[in-house]
Amino acid sequence: MDLSKLKRRPSYPFETIAVAISFSPSCLPILLEAKRLADVCGAALLLYDT
Repeated sequence: MDLSKLKRRPSYPFETIAVAISFSPSCLPILLEAKRLADVCGAALLLYDT
């Protein structure tokens, strides 16, 4: 990733949202909220299994 592209850019709207999940009981609500945020912002959603 080229970090120079991030300098002097507003933090909103988000272009990418990353979520770390561990398949705990709270996993589903976290995924649903992350998807909602990605949809609202028109962002890509990245999922990481921890």
